[in-house]
Amino acid sequence: MEHKNFTYSVKSRYNGTVYYICSHFRSASSPARLIIKSSGAIEEVGEHACVRESETVIEATEEMREVLEALATTDMSVVPSAVWKAAIRHLHRKHGENTSLRYLPRHRARWTHCRTG
Repeated sequence: MEHKNFTYSVKSRYNGTVYYICSHFRSASSPARLIIKSSGAIEEVGEHACVRESETVIEATEEMREVLEALATTDMSVVPSAVWKAAIRHLHRKHGENTSLRYLPRHRARWTHCRTG
């Protein structure tokens, strides 16, 4: 569940009330909780310790499309999923491993080969 740009996971349910815990609870020791009562009221408990500095997201969809085309035409025997993974690795090497990238999702990056002969 997402609430105010934070992601929560269900911790428990009791009498129509759902208790959520911050998804970064284990990795960042974030004590933030979210309680959604059966009436629909939302109660926020605790502060988020997982707040990161705002980071910029690099739009790499066109760049990924070009990389996919180049990789796919280089060796037609490579399966599409391997080409997609190689394109992702290429983009992360170019922009840095910890950079947020927006790229083509796997189902949109598919293509078909047509053999004639």
